[in-house]
Amino acid sequence: NYSQGNEMFKFVIKNAAKLNIKDSQGNSELHLVALKGNTEQAKNLIEHGIDLNAENNFNRTALYYAAKHGYRGLAELLIASGADTNTIAETNYGKAVQLSESLDEGEAYIWDLGYRYAVKTKNNLLVFTIGGKISKSSESGLANGFLNADELKNQKITMFLRHRDYGKMGGKKFTELAKLTTDVKMVSSFKPDFSKMSNPDIPDYHLALPNESFLVNGLKVHPIPALAGGMGYLVEVDGLKIFHAGLHISDYEPEHIKKYRKEIDFLKAFGPIDIVMLSTHNHSNRLVGNNYEPYLYLLDKLAPKAIYLWGANVPEQYKMCAEFLKASNIPIIYPEIKQAAGERFHYTGDKVQK
Repeated sequence: NYSQGNEMFKFVIKNAAKLNIKDSQGNSELHLVALKGNTEQAKNLIEHGIDLNAENNFNRTALYYAAKHGYRGLAELLIASGADTNTIAETNYGKAVQLSESLDEGEAYIWDLGYRYAVKTKNNLLVFTIGGKISKSSESGLANGFLNADELKNQKITMFLRHRDYGKMGGKKFTELAKLTTDVKMVSSFKPDFSKMSNPDIPDYHLALPNESFLVNGLKVHPIPALAGGMGYLVEVDGLKIFHAGLHISDYEPEHIKKYRKEIDFLKAFGPIDIVMLSTHNHSNRLVGNNYEPYLYLLDKLAPKAIYLWGANVPEQYKMCAEFLKASNIPIIYPEIKQAAGERFHYTGDKVQK
């Protein structure tokens, strides 16, 4: 319950011995609240003397994140309370302007949505998801990790459900995603369970089968099983070849690696590719670099121009994976901080920008 959560937050802050305690990335309590866009909690912190202009390890203030991730109300509160407006680098209030830009073939905007990615190409919007956070709030959108029907209106959307989300993806959530806007085509790695819905209006969707290429919404799609569950999708769209690799193998085991390489060999016929999106979550409690060893085979066979990382459980996973893969000399991009859902990147083929 949102209101109960705010009341508990107030109680904790009121009785806290001290504020301005920073986490491993240098984020204060205000940074973390700003990244969630919680104005009520920010008010409470301000009332108890939080440092408005404290910087984290990346020299960012709470106002920087509130503005960049589209939380206008919170940004205005911070400014009215005395936050330094010079720390704002960009504002993303309202609908993402990049969705209406005229893009070239081979160009894309990419939003990291946590365990999801949204990719805007010349004529299409791709959403790779295991569920998707849907919100109708005027402040919710791609800039802060949400799917908002008003923002996505008039977009030609293909949604790739790559995993059942550990059993949480029921028929209701599937239907909500399918009807997010009037022009959504669904691709699923599993058959949704509509049995618990009374009189379900079952949406049309394409069931992706391993190693069976197909056409959907004008796109060419080549799926492979992601060996830790679900599906990986290589999509040919608007002069781009984009591979969302899904959940990679669980551990560094020879039999798993053999299976993984076989799947990559299937995709080699459709390469080289432009963009690969790789999970950093290794599905074990160990941060071991060689869990990422199979990716070296992928990079060699598919020759991507850019690597985008996603899904870190802890920030160190991004750094470890990037360090392991850096010998490939391919640009490696990932969110500045783990909590910053909605971080946007720009891909133009010859130049990769954050």
